[in-house]
Amino acid sequence: MLSRARTDQSLLVEWWRSIDRPTLMIFVVLLIIGLVLSMAASPAAANRLSLDNPFHYVYRQSLFVIMGVVGAFIVSLMSIENGRRLAVLSLVGATILLLALPVIGYEVKGAVRWISMGP
Repeated sequence: MLSRARTDQSLLVEWWRSIDRPTLMIFVVLLIIGLVLSMAASPAAANRLSLDNPFHYVYRQSLFVIMGVVGAFIVSLMSIENGRRLAVLSLVGATILLLALPVIGYEVKGAVRWISMGP
């Protein structure tokens, strides 16, 4: 890695100094494994559903990977206090949504789903 002077106070340099690198590497490896596995499974799943693009699911998974990386980066830039606040708010919000699911959800083939997103 490139070494930066301790006097460099830019946001990315401070972020790099403060993150847990082994956890970051595990995160990246898991993302890569997920993309490789979706590359292996996508053509068969697309063929079974008669989709024109055999890598339809790889593209979708790639979009979710990008959103996840951006979200993880934004959260990692937060202070510890703000990160804890976000975690508590997320927990409370998810619990409320789970409790409201029988009322706001809809049923498809015996399973209750969160929201309707079209076909």
